[in-house]
Amino acid sequence: MPTYNFIIFMVHFGPILLLSQGYEVIQPKTRTVNPDGSVFISCGHNAGINRVLDIRLNSISPKGETKMLCQKNQTDCKDIVMYFKNASEWLFILFNIRPEAFNLTYGCEFTLKINDQHRTKKGTPTTLIQAQKQAECKPPPPQPLLAINKPPPPPPPQPHQDNCKHQSHKHDWTPLEFILIGLLALTLLYSCVLTSCFIRKRMNVNTNEPENTTYVEMRTAPLSGQPQMDMPYELLPPRKSHE
Repeated sequence: MPTYNFIIFMVHFGPILLLSQGYEVIQPKTRTVNPDGSVFISCGHNAGINRVLDIRLNSISPKGETKMLCQKNQTDCKDIVMYFKNASEWLFILFNIRPEAFNLTYGCEFTLKINDQHRTKKGTPTTLIQAQKQAECKPPPPQPLLAINKPPPPPPPQPHQDNCKHQSHKHDWTPLEFILIGLLALTLLYSCVLTSCFIRKRMNVNTNEPENTTYVEMRTAPLSGQPQMDMPYELLPPRKSHE
């Protein structure tokens, strides 16, 4: 009869006892450090009970040396904040991660009270990973004020290419330029015509005048002190009769 009762007890309470005594600590294998130098490490267990006596976060060196960083109810944790999420999970927030911190690992440690016994378990340590830097997201370095206000230097002159450019450069004529050139040509033509007409008229006047022209001065009375000269009959005025 006692054997039968023991079998019934093990069938009903055996899984609970095994689960309570053989719990595991759950934590991530790796965590990536944020660009601001912070990282989050979660620590949990699967014991299924709420009686947690202690929880702590330890650092482990490559030689296996363990150092406690922060634990439950501690208020002076350096660069670490402990956050309670629920009865089976806590969160440790680490700040100011330095380069030497990547050579260490970080392990969670729980102490639970199970069947009036204190049972301590450690998890598999977490390794920190450095975030990859994205160079393309960085803004360009600021330029000095002198470099911003000063225009870039001109390229050195190239005589051969400049001569070729001047020779190959063609002027684009505008309609206004064509009109001005036409008016100038018309004015020049009009001036030439007027000059030609004036010269031609002048030549015609000189042709119609007699070649040998003698100027004869007509006088009605002889000058005082000079003898009267006989004048041609045609040029003498008619005499008056004294009758």
